[in-house]
Amino acid sequence: MRDQLIVAALRLLRTFIRVDLRKIVILPPSSGGSLGDQAMLDSTAASVSKFGDVVLVAEPGPNTRLRTKVTYAPLNGGSKADKLRALKEILSAGTIVFLGADVIDGAYGGDCRRLGIFDLFVRAGLRGACLGFSISAKPGEAAKRRLLNLPKMRMHVRDRISLDRFEKLTGREGILVADTAFQLRPEVTTPVMEEAIGWARTQRAQGRRVLVVNLGGWTLERMKGDGVAAVNACLGRWLSDSPDRAVLLLPHDFKPAPVGDVEPLRRLNSLLAPQFSERVMFVEPPFNTWDVKALAEEIDFSMTGRMHFSIACLGMGTPSLGIVYQGKFEGLMDHFGLDDMLIAPDEAADPDVLFARLNKVEQELPDLRSRITTKLPEIRELSWKNFAWLGEERA
Repeated sequence: MRDQLIVAALRLLRTFIRVDLRKIVILPPSSGGSLGDQAMLDSTAASVSKFGDVVLVAEPGPNTRLRTKVTYAPLNGGSKADKLRALKEILSAGTIVFLGADVIDGAYGGDCRRLGIFDLFVRAGLRGACLGFSISAKPGEAAKRRLLNLPKMRMHVRDRISLDRFEKLTGREGILVADTAFQLRPEVTTPVMEEAIGWARTQRAQGRRVLVVNLGGWTLERMKGDGVAAVNACLGRWLSDSPDRAVLLLPHDFKPAPVGDVEPLRRLNSLLAPQFSERVMFVEPPFNTWDVKALAEEIDFSMTGRMHFSIACLGMGTPSLGIVYQGKFEGLMDHFGLDDMLIAPDEAADPDVLFARLNKVEQELPDLRSRITTKLPEIRELSWKNFAWLGEERA
């Protein structure tokens, strides 16, 4: 009943507002914080801008720093007047798209409140679509109810595994796509990334293979015992076994511990650097997601628990070993036929197992690169399907 009253009020307000059908609203999956969020937002804003003016439901700030001109319309924070201005900006648009990512199924808490907000605006008269989302093996009950009650619209599911889960869960048809971040344009914009890329180039010029390691809260939480110590034991052995190896430690989420990557990677650096000072480097934030994608072209391979760092690497033809923790990595690797490029957290917590996997990936690098680059045109086309309909429907 409450939602019905809100929808009626929004519809009434919209009759007093001049609607611009060229205006397209982007509703982010979260308030931001990781470079994965920035990758999805920047690639989506750039792609959507080809079809109209972009409105972003977010506060301007470091977490939403984009390279595309957008109008910010934050519904949280600020005065009542600010919220009303944001509401007017959203209601004056013709279309709203929700970046479902990995939150649409309530995997982080059983609900997806942003899906509820999106639902209200669609029912108020905006044309809606969900972009690039995955469905985990155990979606939250409240989020499931929201999905089941969502009006008919385009539902872009970012991998085959999630598409199957979505269609079984809801009984409605989804559209197979790839993640919006495959549209991200690489660019070096920060001094720290210029330094990191220069370091990687120097290492490779000296005949070394550069491995980028990313380690953070969600991965460490699922590793038995001291995850940082286990990874240190593996990397220390890997570096000792050959002078032709180097490790770059890269945060991909700058939030504080226990969620983010900065503190655990600083600790890992403090353990590795004394013995391998010339072959280990920690990249100190801040930097941007497009910086990371530019770096991905300059390395040999990576190991990460952050799916969007893997996307940055794969998008540049660079192999990436994914530490699985929530059932979304599998769908990404399925796009490329790289099911063997995954490792569970309990396996990664065993230095011997992790060492063996790194050696195996290193030996297979030429074949892996070939397989990735062969599939990339298809994956980029699937990623563009998140947006192509905007032009088709207008035509």
